[in-house]
Parts: sequence; C-alpha cells; structure tokens
Amino acid sequence: MTSRRSPVPAFVIAAAALLQGCIEYVPVQTAAQQPPPPAPPGAPAAAQPSPLERLVGPIALYPDPLLALVLPASTVPSDISAARAYLVQYGDLSRLDSQPWDPSVRALARYPSVIQWLDENQEWTRALGQAFLDSPRDVMDAIQRLRREAVASGALASNFLQQEYSEDGQTGILPGQADGLYVPVYDSDAYFWGGNAEITYSGPYPVGPWLSYWPDWIGFGLWTGGWDYWHGGGTWHPPHVDHRHPPPGMHPWPQPVHPRKPTEAAAGRSQNYGPAPHPMRGATVSAGHSAGASHFAPASHFEGSHASAPASAPASPSSSTSSQDSKNH
Repeated sequence: MTSRRSPVPAFVIAAAALLQGCIEYVPVQTAAQQPPPPAPPGAPAAAQPSPLERLVGPIALYPDPLLALVLPASTVPSDISAARAYLVQYGDLSRLDSQPWDPSVRALARYPSVIQWLDENQEWTRALGQAFLDSPRDVMDAIQRLRREAVASGALASNFLQQEYSEDGQTGILPGQADGLYVPVYDSDAYFWGGNAEITYSGPYPVGPWLSYWPDWIGFGLWTGGWDYWHGGGTWHPPHVDHRHPPPGMHPWPQPVHPRKPTEAAAGRSQNYGPAPHPMRGATVSAGHSAGASHFAPASHFEGSHASAPASAPASPSSSTSSQDSKNH
C-alpha cells in the first residue's frame, strides 16, 4: 500500500526561504558608506576664507605685471567680451591698439587665453571689478594675505618661471624670464583652503611695453604709463617708489568715469560674490621643469567663443601667438 505525504503548508515554505536569505546575506558596509573618522581632540578647525579672499584667490598668484592688467580690465567687462569676439573673428594682434576698448583690455588682449577665461566667468569678473572700484585697498590687502599664507606654507617660492620677493612686508611676484611670462593655473579653493597646492603654468607668453601697469602694494593703487621702471637690462626688478609720488613717467590709474552702484561690501555689509571661476584651461608646464625642457600640452583657447571662428582661427597663445607677437611688437 502506497502512503501519501501531506502537502507542506505555503507559510512554512515562505518562512524557510526567509530564514535562508537571512543566513546567506550579511550586509557589508563599504568605505563610501562609513562615516568619516572624528577629528582628533583639540585639532584646529580648517581656516575659512572671507568672501573677498575667495573672490581674489584665482588671481592672487598672478605675476604683478599681469595682475595689474586684470584688476582694471575687470571693471569694464563689456570690453573684455568685445576683445574676445575680436580675437576669435580676426586675431590680428597688430591692430589691438586701435580698438575702442579700455587701455587695460587692449593690453590684456595680448594674452587671449586670459581674455577668454575672464569672459567665460563674467559673473566672477564683474564681481571682481566692482569690488576693486569700491575698495582697491580691501581687494589688494586680501591678495596680500593669500600670498603671505602661500609663502609661509612653502607653496609660493621663486623658480625659473617666477620671482617671489618681499618688500616693506608686502609680497610681490615678478616673471622669472626677461622675455616671457607664465600664467599660473590652479584651483584656488583647493590651493589655499583644500590642502592641495598643485599648480601648473600656461605659457610662455610674450612681454612688451603693453605691460605698463604696476600694483602699488603700499599705497593700494595702480600706476600706469610705462614699463621701463621695472623691466630693463635684460631682467625684471621691483620698482622702488615712495608711494606718494608716481614713479618717473607714471601716473595713477584713472578709474572708469561711468557711474556704478555701490556693492554691499562698500556699505559695510556682508557680500556674496557668487561662484568662483573654473581654473583656466590651456597649455601648461610644471615649475619642476627646466627652462630649456618645458613640456606643453596645447589646448584650444577659443572654445565656445561669442563669434564664429574663421577657417584660420588664432592658434594657442602658448605656441604660435608668441611668435606672432614678437613680429608685431
């Protein structure tokens, strides 16, 4: 006689399956899921930048002759846009001095990648220009604070690309080459406040009498008129001024005459300057290379330009622009 087995109830099967799953599955917490380790007792909190320091961070390490062009040029952002469109459409550097732009923009147009970078970050550029018009002293003092911190940490030092020097407690930066200028390329947030002092340099770019602006770090202003006072004899040298009278052949920078609305910072209130600009793209060289063995990675400096580029669009200023400037000037 054949015996018949009673069917197993469904709830028993479900319970067994659930028990098996619990035995086989043991959740593992990944590194990404684990909370960050607590800070050691008594560890100092990370320094937080002021809004103004974060605003000037992207240009704080520029060599002084270039920085002295960026500051006044940022006060006329519409001229920067016009210069970028001209460079893309025509690219004729020999006609820059005849363009109806502010003199600082005409000079800065010798460095197309800088013009493009400023134009691509118009919100930041306008905020910088407005802050400089409202209080040159505050802007320049913020730059000096960042430079001093970089020197103290060992991140800012002289090399074949730049000369760092101190005078009257102020930190200056001069080009390291008599006939060339390198533009530092870095993420300012990471460099100054993120513990990553990585920096490369775009260039070399040509130098010439258009570098006719100089920052007065003691008098908190700009001188303009000529470059012989800090460039001559085949080298760069810090200009020695009494900060009350202009150097020979120089005069104070004349601010734009068009009216502007004071910012909150000028009224003594807190100011949010908006997002920091993205780091400038371009051909870069590490400061660790020797002058005769620089390695460049050229990139297009005119992507996303306002005007459509002609068939013979201007080349990267780190390569053919340098030779073209030498011919034109």
